[in-house]
Amino acid sequence: MKFSAIIFDMDGVLIDSELFWDEAGEKFFTKRGIRFNPEIKSHLTGNSMQQSMTWVKQEFELPDSLPDLCAEYTDLSSHIYEHVTQPLPGVVELLKKLRAINLKIAIASGSYLSRIELIVDKFGWKEYFDALVSSDHVNFIGKPDPAIYLHAAE
Repeated sequence: MKFSAIIFDMDGVLIDSELFWDEAGEKFFTKRGIRFNPEIKSHLTGNSMQQSMTWVKQEFELPDSLPDLCAEYTDLSSHIYEHVTQPLPGVVELLKKLRAINLKIAIASGSYLSRIELIVDKFGWKEYFDALVSSDHVNFIGKPDPAIYLHAAE
């Protein structure tokens, strides 16, 4: 079977950002007197920010508005993308090889489109990607729902 395209997730696949999310989670939940634990983390991982914060708001009966919760968590995690994260080993070489054999390449991520664009710009990856797809494109539906990947495949 010959492939004509490849779709990558971003966090934990192209970049090491997954390593730093616990710090943002600890700050966010500690502020509210909630112990950040693996169960909470599992509910947040892979989902869009809106899905994650909707679950958090309901699960912990938080009085904060959904936009405020999303904005706060986004703010707490911004430094990960702006200053800390790096490409995972071998990613740049792989992207070069895939581009050299003329495969179409996309990122499909539950992250905001602005974060995907920040990473692509930060590492000079624009030339490698034909499409950047985020939960923004599919009504903020995150994984494991396949909507992001199906949209990217289109």
